[in-house]
Amino acid sequence: MRTYLECIPCFFKQSLETSRILGIKEELQKKILDEIGKHLSDFSLTASPPEMGKIIHNVIKKFTRNSDPFKDIKKRSNKMVLEVYNNLKEKIESSSDPLLTAVEFSIAGNIIDFGVGDDFDLPSEIQRVLTEPYA
Repeated sequence: MRTYLECIPCFFKQSLETSRILGIKEELQKKILDEIGKHLSDFSLTASPPEMGKIIHNVIKKFTRNSDPFKDIKKRSNKMVLEVYNNLKEKIESSSDPLLTAVEFSIAGNIIDFGVGDDFDLPSEIQRVLTEPYA
């Protein structure tokens, strides 16, 4: 996987969205974006977007002086999934193809990505996986 020029605006968007979700003040958000810009000038297009994601997270950690600024978000994500866990487990166990159903739920779980925003709807995504044919 490589980085395309179209990825660059997304890096800034991810940085800004993550900063907002974390409740970082606007002045500090600007500093984070400035720092991301500095890193982008040296970032190779042969590198993968997740490599830039790591840089973004390290910049946020540096500016927040918090080794785990995503702690509360991770707790919220885990709570969200635990609320539907028993239901999902039952659907997997009663499925005619449990492995495929588990993989589909895993794919649906990828919607939990606070780095690109927090406006996802996990129950709707799970329902979509259950009702729409796999393409």
